[in-house]
Amino acid sequence: MEYKDDIKAVHVYQNVSIEAIKEVLRVKAVLEAKSLKFTEEEKKVFTEKPFSELFAHLFNKSSADGILKQFSQFADGKLMGRAEQLEKILPDLLDFVWADQLADELGMQRVLCHGDLWTTNILWKARGDDVSVVSVIDFQTAHMGCPANDLVRLFSSCLSGKDRREHWKELVEVYYGYLKEEADGMKLPYTLEQLEESYCRFMPLGAFMVVPAIGPLFQLLGKNSDDEESRKQNMEVAIEKTECLLDDMLHYHERNSKLKTEGRTV
Repeated sequence: MEYKDDIKAVHVYQNVSIEAIKEVLRVKAVLEAKSLKFTEEEKKVFTEKPFSELFAHLFNKSSADGILKQFSQFADGKLMGRAEQLEKILPDLLDFVWADQLADELGMQRVLCHGDLWTTNILWKARGDDVSVVSVIDFQTAHMGCPANDLVRLFSSCLSGKDRREHWKELVEVYYGYLKEEADGMKLPYTLEQLEESYCRFMPLGAFMVVPAIGPLFQLLGKNSDDEESRKQNMEVAIEKTECLLDDMLHYHERNSKLKTEGRTV
């Protein structure tokens, strides 16, 4: 085990820059490109059902109801309307069997995914007023699946709602470019269009998986603090990120439901 010093903690109620996210995307591209050389036996080392085997137990109906209750009660009911709307689509959001099959649904080759790629599983170090990636850790949920599983959770946990909305497509394109470079002439496992579509399809569930990490912080950040200004700033970041995630879960669910009704895949 290698010891890393000078590590800077970045919490989910904090944001990082677009440039810092690009560093993580390079790490992911390297990982994914290596998996393109896997033999069939090597692929079998990794599960293809992380959502139905693991996440379905963590994000069951009971825990989901608890999450929605937290938002309903926060900030004098500021998020209550969104929570009530989200409750109506929970059965669709919690379709973990579908999530396991997303790559197949879109005709994408399954690739190695981290499976839990969000801010707490990235080691950062300070770089001026920004941060830089030291390492990506905790690969317990690594699996053969759809790369959007990682991209949605990474962007949702690390970026402000504003930055995520404005730059997600740019970042997906950057990632695809990195993958091309790292693949070094190998046939790519999917097209850019398929990657973009998979991001949109996975957005509701992927964002919902980030929300529970923000929720408990509302209570923590809402308590009295010796540093009132810092507490206020962190609370504003958490609220902005959460409001945007809730709105986008609803938006992309409606968008995806319409495509499903029309019988369209891509």
